[in-house]
Amino acid sequence: AAGSVAVTPDAEVLTGADTVFPVFIDPSIGVNRSEWTMLSSAYPQQWKWTGDEGMGYCATYKGYWCGSGFKKRLFFEFTRSRLVGKEVLDATFAITEVWSMSCEASWVDLERVDGGISSSTKWPGPASVDQMGDRKVAYGRGSACSPSVPAQPVEFNDNPDETDENLTSTVNAFAHGKWSTLTLMLRAKDETDPNGWKRFKNNAALTVVYVPIPDKPKSLGIRPTKAPETACSTSSTNP
Repeated sequence: AAGSVAVTPDAEVLTGADTVFPVFIDPSIGVNRSEWTMLSSAYPQQWKWTGDEGMGYCATYKGYWCGSGFKKRLFFEFTRSRLVGKEVLDATFAITEVWSMSCEASWVDLERVDGGISSSTKWPGPASVDQMGDRKVAYGRGSACSPSVPAQPVEFNDNPDETDENLTSTVNAFAHGKWSTLTLMLRAKDETDPNGWKRFKNNAALTVVYVPIPDKPKSLGIRPTKAPETACSTSSTNP
C-alpha cells in the first residue's frame, strides 16, 4: 500500500513439524552506486556514464576491430547510509554484461580500491588493495553463440572454496564504519587479452542480507511480577 508493505507469514510454515527456527522472512536490501566512472588509458574518462561502457583491453580480435590497443576500467562508489546499524551476513555485487568480444568466456575481477573517485579521477585510477571475487563469463552475444547467450547480470558472491574472495567481510566492515565510502573496480583479469573486452551497463548494485544490531540496554535491573523496576544492589550485603 502507499507508504507501507505488509508481510503475512505462512501459518503452516511457522507451525510445521519440520520447521527449523529461526525462520527469516526479511528481504535483502539493495545499495545502489552513488558515483561511478569509466577510466581509459587512451581517452577521457566517462563520469557517470549512461547506457553501457567497455572494460578490458580493446584491440582487433578474430576479425572484430575494437581499437588500436587501449584499456578501460569501471569504478563504482557506495555510501553506507543504508548499512548503518546492521551486521552483514551476505553480500552480492551485480552488474549487467551486455556484450562480450566472443562466446569464449574470460575472467573479470572485482576489487576494492584505495580511495574514492570523482569527476577529476584519471587513469589508472585508485590502486587495488583487495580481491573481492572473479567470474569467468561471456554474456550478450545473443544468437551468435550456441546456445544463445543474452545480456544478463554477472553476480559476485564469496565462494567458500576461494579464500581470497572477501566481499561479505568487506561490506560488513564498511557497515561498521571502517571506511566512509566503499569503491569497487571492475577490470579484466588479463588486460593484454583482447578476448577479455566486454561492455557493462551502469546498474551496479550491492544486495545485502543482514540482521540489525540490537541497541545497548539503557539500564539494568530486576522487575518482579507487576512491580516497578528495581535497580540492582551493589552493596557488600547484597552482592
